[in-house]
Amino acid sequence: MSSLIETFLGHQISGCIDPNGTCSHASDGNKPFHMCEIEANELNRFDPERFHALITYGAVVEPVSIEDLDKVGEKVSLLGGVLASYGNGKNEFLYKYAMAKRMNKPLLVSKQDPHHSVHVECTKKFKNNITEFP
Repeated sequence: MSSLIETFLGHQISGCIDPNGTCSHASDGNKPFHMCEIEANELNRFDPERFHALITYGAVVEPVSIEDLDKVGEKVSLLGGVLASYGNGKNEFLYKYAMAKRMNKPLLVSKQDPHHSVHVECTKKFKNNITEFP
């Protein structure tokens, strides 16, 4: 089943992909992976090897749409506490939740992600399906 991948899990999966583009965890059940363009650009900027491993593995970079921007605008007031405690106060990280809703794809997250509780809270507000990995 096609899924939208969260950056932390994408980073974990990319570390398991060999030079031939094969994942040692055989994560094919959730392929093709989609990544929000903002997070894909960030991963490419700071860790191009892992970004290219994900692309080789079949990840698809999805552009942010006007609909995603509108949805984030609707939900941002509900997430004031999350925004205050997460990162630099920008709301760019919220686009992946709006995108997952628009694309009707589950968001894949890692339970080891230091921001796991943020993902859970945001998926509740955006009414996303979430698939958690250990």
